[in-house]
Amino acid sequence: MVLALLLAGHPLAAAELTDFIVLNQTSGGLQTISFMSPDGFIRVCLPDDLGPGDRLPATISLAALQGTTPEARTASANKLGRDALELGEQRSPVSSPTITWTLPAARPPAASPSY
Repeated sequence: MVLALLLAGHPLAAAELTDFIVLNQTSGGLQTISFMSPDGFIRVCLPDDLGPGDRLPATISLAALQGTTPEARTASANKLGRDALELGEQRSPVSSPTITWTLPAARPPAASPSY
């Protein structure tokens, strides 16, 4: 499964992408994927026992927002909220607290070459 963060709200140059860190943790039946950026964390929590074609319920939260004032933290949340998460052809805004995707069905096995 590939979960991608689309940085729609950030005019990032390729060199600045090194400021993003992705962590994947699994514990107690829950998988937590954290996208860490200079503006804060985007955390996605989902079940860890998924298979092809399963419905995928997930929660999204913003954490550790940058800024020393409520206004600065709100600005960081607004920046992160313009981004989106994508799984296959399904895209959901980070600003949605809960989402449900359907995992792509398994690919059929490749045909064996006939000789």
